Amino acid sequence: MGDTTIAGEQSTRVPHGGASVSLIAYGWVRRTVDRLGGSIDRRLTWWVLGGFLLARVFSAVLIAWMAPSSGRLVVANREGSGPLGYWDMVHAWDGKWYEQIINEGYPQVLPLDQENRVAQNTWAFLPLFPTLTAGIMTVTGLSFPVAGSLLSIGCAAAAVVLMSVLLRERIGARAAFGATLLFSFAPSSPVLQMTYTESLGILLLTIFLWGITRHNWGVACLAALLLGFERPIALSMAGVVVAVLLRMVLRRHTEQVRPRDLVGAVTTLVVAGLSGLAWPAVAAWRTGQADAYVLTQAAWRAPGGVVPFKPWLTNFQLVFGDGKGVIVVFVVVACWFLVMAGPWSRGLGFELRAWMVSYSLYLVAITDVWTSTYRFLLFLWPVGAILIGAAQPRARDRLLVGWRTAAWVVIFAGWQIWWVFELLKFTPPADFAP
Repeated sequence: MGDTTIAGEQSTRVPHGGASVSLIAYGWVRRTVDRLGGSIDRRLTWWVLGGFLLARVFSAVLIAWMAPSSGRLVVANREGSGPLGYWDMVHAWDGKWYEQIINEGYPQVLPLDQENRVAQNTWAFLPLFPTLTAGIMTVTGLSFPVAGSLLSIGCAAAAVVLMSVLLRERIGARAAFGATLLFSFAPSSPVLQMTYTESLGILLLTIFLWGITRHNWGVACLAALLLGFERPIALSMAGVVVAVLLRMVLRRHTEQVRPRDLVGAVTTLVVAGLSGLAWPAVAAWRTGQADAYVLTQAAWRAPGGVVPFKPWLTNFQLVFGDGKGVIVVFVVVACWFLVMAGPWSRGLGFELRAWMVSYSLYLVAITDVWTSTYRFLLFLWPVGAILIGAAQPRARDRLLVGWRTAAWVVIFAGWQIWWVFELLKFTPPADFAP
């Protein structure tokens, strides 16, 4: 029989069976998502810290799982002959250089190899991280791997909180949480709990960007100055300030530019430039050799030293062949810059986009694209908002942000497993550093 309708009343259909269950489940999911979203809106900092700590536990499990199968040459000052453990791997690779700096300082005479060229030495590693770690060791009595790891975790935790502040005011709390979660689970994110400089460097960078976005030039200058003794990225910071200055000049007829902002930006540019020269100058003064820092950096490169743009072409040609390598590197670089500078990133604001472009130019021009590139990419943390589709300038264009976040976290977690077992793990007799 058909449905019976009484005159003047609306006809109602009551869902039966599977349809009823589906509607109930859908309603429950919607209510749960809304409650979680409301909680993130109200307690963003705690959600960000919770996601970060969850990621660090995940990384710790991976490192501890991998450690016994790793070779021993990457670990310095280890007592005993048993299998390596978590705390051994925490200060492996670059960590042993920072431990050497704490124990021995920097050499006054550059060491030479068998071919009479400058050998790898501690002048390539800037002093702020080991200095702070040594201070923690002195005050607490903790060992180097524990003190350095705690410093890294603390700095990274502070960095993700400040990232969420910068992102929230641009793309909202929920998208900010998603972007910081991607950063926390990034493939190379285990270095955020190791005796590496990434955590401290990213914190100082984020403070620098916070100062630039708010035209707090004193904060920006201080962060830039400290970064000169922490990470060699002064050229990238200068690029951001140049972009901000050009924007001021081009918009001076339509927007009021305060003289104090113009002076502040110029001062920040000068400080960023000086910070880039500070550590090479210290190395030259201590060793009596003007190019001590450049020669030391060249010791990690193939014969020929540091030649702008050459490493990318050389390494891509090595992997894909002479002809294809040039084409592939051009396509990769072009697509990468399109991702950062395209219309889908405008919601991040001018300063964050300028940083991504400036730092990427630095990576292409100066660094050697190889296994360490994964670590260097952590400094491009605003890209996370683009990947989850949350950097669109209009909120209605930010589609499926939650689903994209979940998908990328799963991808990054799997990628991190590969990074730990393929790059962090040392395979004798020789291996590439992560």
